[in-house]
Amino acid sequence: MKKTIIVTGAASGIGHYVATKLAEDGHDVIALDKENASTSKNVVFKKVNLCNEMDVKSIFNNLI
Repeated sequence: MKKTIIVTGAASGIGHYVATKLAEDGHDVIALDKENASTSKNVVFKKVNLCNEMDVKSIFNNLI
């Protein structure tokens, strides 16, 4: 079953691995991080600081 999944910390490390793996498995991934990262097939990257309430509200308002 294809899902849309949000992954935080997706610019590097474990978050990047998880986002990539989920995309390879056919899911649509919204990758969030405060650092820049590249968008690839099935992965849409959004730069956001999750410690900033306005950033978080903006991201989720745009997703809905």
